[in-house]
Amino acid sequence: MAIDVATDERPFSWTGAANTFAQSYAGGILVGGAVALLLVPIRRRLPEPLLHSALSVATPFGWSRTSEIGSHGRASGRTE
Repeated sequence: MAIDVATDERPFSWTGAANTFAQSYAGGILVGGAVALLLVPIRRRLPEPLLHSALSVATPFGWSRTSEIGSHGRASGRTE
């Protein structure tokens, strides 16, 4: 949104900013819930604490890109 406003592609409005924020927030909640539904059963079945720790560290890195793409329709930083 900031790039669009800075390049005069669309005018700034508080309603538009609030709507974009709400969509991003809702997208994050939906993706987080989906990840939890997927990973909680897997983590309960892991026999080794090392695997549990590795999955705990890797999960945010792996799924943060998914939530960015899902909530914005494209990855951040892309200009296409």
